Amino acid sequence: MKHKIQQHDKIQLIPKKADELGIGGESITVEMWQAIVQNDSSYDDKFYYGVKTTRIFCRPSCKSRPPKIENIRIFQNVQQALSENFRPCKRCKPTGQRLQIIDD
Repeated sequence: MKHKIQQHDKIQLIPKKADELGIGGESITVEMWQAIVQNDSSYDDKFYYGVKTTRIFCRPSCKSRPPKIENIRIFQNVQQALSENFRPCKRCKPTGQRLQIIDD
C-alpha cells in the first residue's frame, strides 16, 4: 500500500479545468489522497470527497474501497457536495443522518 502512495507523490495534481478534480479550482493534494487511502479520521469535517463515477461523497475516514485518484472530486463541506448532486455514502454517513425506524 505504501508503494502506491509514493507513486502518487510524483504525480502533478493540477486540474486542467477548475472542476476536474475539485470545485472552484480546489484540487486533491497528496496529503488529502493519503488521508483517503489511510482512512484518517483527523481529516473528517476538513474536506469531503466525491467519486465522480458513482456520484457518492464520503468522509476521508470512510472504510469503503478507495476510488481511483482521477475519479475523486474534493468538497469543502456537505452542502457543496449535495448542490453538485452527489449523494451521501450509506457507510460513513457524511451528513450525520441516521436511518429512521418507523413503527406501525
